[in-house]
Amino acid sequence: MTTRILLVTTCLVVVLSGLTLAAGPEIDVPIDLQARWETWDSPSGNPDLESDFDYWKLRARMGLDLKWEHWNLHGVLQGASGHGLHENAAFGIGKVYVDANDGDTDPSMVGIAEASVGYRSERFRMTLGRQGWKEGLEILTGVPHLDQVKKVRLSERLVGTWDWTNVGRRYDGFTFGVDFGAADLSGLALRPLAGGVNYIDAFEQLDDLNLYGLTLTGRYGKWIPSGELRLFGLYYDDGRPGAVAAAGGDIKITTLGASLLLGNERRDLMLWTAFQRGDWGPIDQEAWAFIVEGGYSFPDAPASPGIRVGIAQASGGDRAADTHGTFFNLLPTNHKFYGSIDFSAFSNLQDIYLLVLLKPGAKSSARLGLHTFALDDTRDAWWGGAGAFDEERLGYLIRRPAEGDTFSSDSLGYEFDAQFNYSFKLGFGLGAGLAFFNGGRAAEDVLVESSNGTWGWIQVTWKG
Repeated sequence: MTTRILLVTTCLVVVLSGLTLAAGPEIDVPIDLQARWETWDSPSGNPDLESDFDYWKLRARMGLDLKWEHWNLHGVLQGASGHGLHENAAFGIGKVYVDANDGDTDPSMVGIAEASVGYRSERFRMTLGRQGWKEGLEILTGVPHLDQVKKVRLSERLVGTWDWTNVGRRYDGFTFGVDFGAADLSGLALRPLAGGVNYIDAFEQLDDLNLYGLTLTGRYGKWIPSGELRLFGLYYDDGRPGAVAAAGGDIKITTLGASLLLGNERRDLMLWTAFQRGDWGPIDQEAWAFIVEGGYSFPDAPASPGIRVGIAQASGGDRAADTHGTFFNLLPTNHKFYGSIDFSAFSNLQDIYLLVLLKPGAKSSARLGLHTFALDDTRDAWWGGAGAFDEERLGYLIRRPAEGDTFSSDSLGYEFDAQFNYSFKLGFGLGAGLAFFNGGRAAEDVLVESSNGTWGWIQVTWKG
């Protein structure tokens, strides 16, 4: 479905539904501007590649929302560009940007990121057209602390907008939700679009990739005291050339799982698990993953500190086995979870972590994180990436030892992250971050020149 067809469909649905335009809609024109500078001293597996480099990313989004009592028309026009990307970058997402754009070190794009019609009544909601989608954020709990946990720590584990990248990820299709009082049922039928790190094909449909899903959520306090339970199912059907080349055939995976969020305004416990069955090309997919994470906040203490600890583990598998045991991460926003330096995907991974959250003032916040990474199975690979961004690539990097078939250790190393944000008047914001990765023996098997890396960034935003 092209953008033109999406826009025509949007208009027809509104007209055929008998929308009364005489009263006139509420009009909103949001603007979101962003400029980010990133600098790297990256790990390296090749002495001929460059470890020290930096680049700029710019992005502008202008939206238009027309809102009636039940209906709304929504659109977002986006322009984005990268400047000074390094064509010989040794490692990290800087290299991925260049490879995804046919070697262009100054790529750019302009396109329609979102174009949809929405309907909402007391019990029913739906969106048809081009949209973002964040799995895990179908509804909120109504408890501010828990809703923040849902937004930052639960949503987008398997399906997300990947907006940390300059282009982001969007979908064409249909989403809906039905409120049954104590429970909420939501569903999706979506086709992902090119994007993320890919400028040259941004917002073109990935014709051979489709995603379907249903989620049943027991509202906070209704099924479980002081808790919310989600049951979800996702079906991922991928026949793109990149997927076929990686798997030896189409990838057709059903993911069934559940999440449980317990807590109140000070404390929370999040449990998440998923199981996968299906086809990885010619062999069966059989994989699993789980997350256990808890947090406690001290709102009355100086800087209102919060502490979070957790473990996230996704299965790996022997490449020689007659089943594919590696958990497949689908279409996530991994930048939020497994270290901000983005070296690992949620496949064949164990991540044990400690996060410290601070709020020194009403307009400032900071986060410190420590991660220790390990492989679940040393016979598998070190996976990186965040899912499909064009037709020709799987969307994941599958890194194996430079010598031999098996890693010498399960230790990938550890990562330390620090991030600070400040909001100024008139919609301006400033963010900065620093991450240091110290590679373990498994990382050294891949990164034979240097397994350590440092990444820093500064970002200025304006929203109006």
